[in-house]
Amino acid sequence: MSGLEETEKAENAQQAANLEHKAREYAREKLVRSGLYKGVAGAFVVAAIFIVFFLYQIVSDGKPMNIIERPFVIVLLLLPFVPAYFLAMLSKKSRRDAMKALEPHYDKMVQRLRDED
Repeated sequence: MSGLEETEKAENAQQAANLEHKAREYAREKLVRSGLYKGVAGAFVVAAIFIVFFLYQIVSDGKPMNIIERPFVIVLLLLPFVPAYFLAMLSKKSRRDAMKALEPHYDKMVQRLRDED
């Protein structure tokens, strides 16, 4: 092997390592966002439960049939859960993006972990 070929191989290995590092950083960022979105979605669900309870008390006047007679009230009671739903979908998308970023490097990472054992 000539020195030029060895240099090219070393450069290719360095570029591959840089791409793998960038993929891991991107995946880490997406996973952090996913966790943040999931936590905020949980907070919105808790807040929505209290809001629905409060609205139910106001609208029903102690008579559950009042809600069934007015379909708009059902929509009004479900409305506080919409932000939590969208944040949960964002969380799912971020997690999926992270997995896609790591997928090409998965075999290398598994092999490296096995070599460490």
